[in-house]
Amino acid sequence: MRIYLKEILKAKGIKQIELCKALNIPDYVMSNYVRCKSEPDFETICKIADYLKVSVDSILGRNLDYIQISNDEFKNLCEAENILKEIVEAKIDKKLIKK
Repeated sequence: MRIYLKEILKAKGIKQIELCKALNIPDYVMSNYVRCKSEPDFETICKIADYLKVSVDSILGRNLDYIQISNDEFKNLCEAENILKEIVEAKIDKKLIKK
């Protein structure tokens, strides 16, 4: 099973050693989890998820709720969404796109 610890730690700016210390997990064990050389048991996955404030699904790769974006990135995404809506509405008005 593939777990997404490396990606989540990077996205959250958390060092692997910080997670080891917080959960009292030896660094070599955590390293194996991060490199997908071994898998944590479900209880450990839950503890990791709680510490990182993400869902177990995120760790298991079932969603991407661990991705964090800055306020500026969010603002840019909202602006882009509004621009796309305007373009679509304009094309609808010109009957280039059917509703």
